[in-house]
Amino acid sequence: MKKKIMFIFLISISFIPLFGAKSKYYYDYQNGYSGYASTDYLGSTKKGFNIIEYKTNMEGMLGSYGYSFKKCAGLSKQESFLLWSAIDEYNRSYNDCFEVMITEGRQITWLVGEITNKNGVENFSWYGYIVYI
Repeated sequence: MKKKIMFIFLISISFIPLFGAKSKYYYDYQNGYSGYASTDYLGSTKKGFNIIEYKTNMEGMLGSYGYSFKKCAGLSKQESFLLWSAIDEYNRSYNDCFEVMITEGRQITWLVGEITNKNGVENFSWYGYIVYI
């Protein structure tokens, strides 16, 4: 399982930020939001995907590739729109885990999280970094 997580991690951090693989342009003319985002389904915590282990490896991997980065403390309204637009590409259920990369110039907001249910409302509990490439 650990090798599978590392493989997904290496592919994601190596190719998506550098080449924009799978990025899609999303827009909301009414609110003035637009931008590029990509998403990957990582697995379900109900089916054994270990999101805690994946999150733990994020910082170490970024450092080993030599990227400058900082922890992401919050999302703007536009980033939240892009996050949900990218996740909406999938049929999903609670406990599904996703990786979302929002591209803005030479900056990537890289989020990893899980679909959760808080008081009957769908949420995305995430952890992330802003990566400078």
